[in-house]
Amino acid sequence: MYTYSLIKKQGKKGFTLIELLVVIAIIGILSSIVLVSLTAARSKARDARRIVDLKTIQLALAEYYSDYLVYPKGIYGTNLSSPTVYLATVPADPNSTVKCTSGTETSCYKYVPISPASPYSCSTADRYHLGATLELSNNTNLAQDADKAPQVGTSGGPKGCSTADVDSDFSGVSASAAGTACSATSGTAQPTTATDGETCYDVTN
Repeated sequence: MYTYSLIKKQGKKGFTLIELLVVIAIIGILSSIVLVSLTAARSKARDARRIVDLKTIQLALAEYYSDYLVYPKGIYGTNLSSPTVYLATVPADPNSTVKCTSGTETSCYKYVPISPASPYSCSTADRYHLGATLELSNNTNLAQDADKAPQVGTSGGPKGCSTADVDSDFSGVSASAAGTACSATSGTAQPTTATDGETCYDVTN
C-alpha cells in the first residue's frame, strides 16, 4: 500500500504550457470586460454629476435674478459670489484638471446670458442658456433637455450679451467630441436614436 501511494504521488503531472496559456487568456478576457464596465460606470457617474451641477447653478441664478432682476454676464469669477454669495464655489466639469476661473476654460460649463432686445447689454439679460458636455450620447437625460438652437444677434452671429456678440450662444444639440460639444456645431436632437452622437445637455429659462 505504501509503495503504491508513493508511486502514485510521483506520477502526478503539473499544468502544461497550453493549459497555462488558456487560463491566462481567460483571466485577460475577464479583466477586459470588468475594465470596460468600470469605465462606462465612471462616465455615467460623471454625466450624472454634470446634470446635478447645472441644476445647482440654475438655483443660484434664480436667486441672483430675484435680487437684481437680471442675470449675470458670467457665472465664474465673482459673478455669482459678489456682492452676495450665491455659490461658494461654482461647479466645473468633473473630468477636467483645468481650473475654471474666467468661464472660457475647457473645464467651465457653457453659460450665455440672453438680452431681449438691442442693444444687447448684460444690464437687460432676462434669460440664459446653460450647457454641459456629456460623455455618453445614449444618456436618457438628453431626451429631456432644452435642445435650444443658438439665438441670432443683430450682426448675424449667435446672440449674446454684447453688441459684438462676444458671448456667443451655442447649439443645444451639438454632436462633437467630448470637450468641444455645446458649440455652434449642430447635431441631431435626442431621442431619435441612441447613436445620434448628441452630447450637449442644455437648459434654459
